[in-house]
Amino acid sequence: MCKKVIVGVVVALVALVAIKGTWLGSHFRLWAKQTAAEARERVSPEREIERLRMELGALKSQDERFIDKVARQALAMEKLEGQTSGLKKDLARREKDLKEMHAALAKKDAQVVFHGERYPREKVAEQLKLDFVSFEADEQVMESREAHLAEMRKSVTLNRRKLSELRVQRERMATELQRLETALAEERRTQAEQSRSLDDASYRRLTDEIAAVKERIELLKKKRELRGEVIDGPVRAAEQQREEDAKLRARMTQRLGDAE
Repeated sequence: MCKKVIVGVVVALVALVAIKGTWLGSHFRLWAKQTAAEARERVSPEREIERLRMELGALKSQDERFIDKVARQALAMEKLEGQTSGLKKDLARREKDLKEMHAALAKKDAQVVFHGERYPREKVAEQLKLDFVSFEADEQVMESREAHLAEMRKSVTLNRRKLSELRVQRERMATELQRLETALAEERRTQAEQSRSLDDASYRRLTDEIAAVKERIELLKKKRELRGEVIDGPVRAAEQQREEDAKLRARMTQRLGDAE
């Protein structure tokens, strides 16, 4: 089964290579591009922000590996600094001894005094040659170490600066993601408010329609009353006028007081 799957994958890869640069291959690439674009459009902004946060966390983990590398590099540099410093001090001491032996041999005495002790001239001369050859070799080692140490210092300084830049960039991206999340929340709230406004408009429309029906009913009632209305004669009209005059005098008395 596994062999069949592997063979299928190989065949698919060969087919893709074969159609690359052809009319069919061009259409395949267009389809792949459009499919990817459609897939991105279907992803909600909330989910995309969540994905970007995950990627940012992965970058932080990656930076931890960089930090480990730079820390090891810094420790190696400090170790080399200690070794170089020790060698430099040792060379300074040995150079002083060489100068003392060379000065003692310059006196042409059969016995040479060195560090408070007397030695045969030949032995001191031989020791001077041996120590000088060893001194020159170690001096070259020190020069090589100092050159290597200078390069290590440059590399550590550059890497530390890069780590600092990555940290700042990561913090900026985290801040930008927070801003995007806040802006998206505000946009979602605005959309919700607009949706509620549409619902309010529907309620207002329905209220107006109910009022229109009520007005039609009142109109029907008024028409019915007019159809059954009886025309009053002069006596009924005089009575109604007296009632209106009485109501008017009552209102005047209530407002202005009794007439003298």
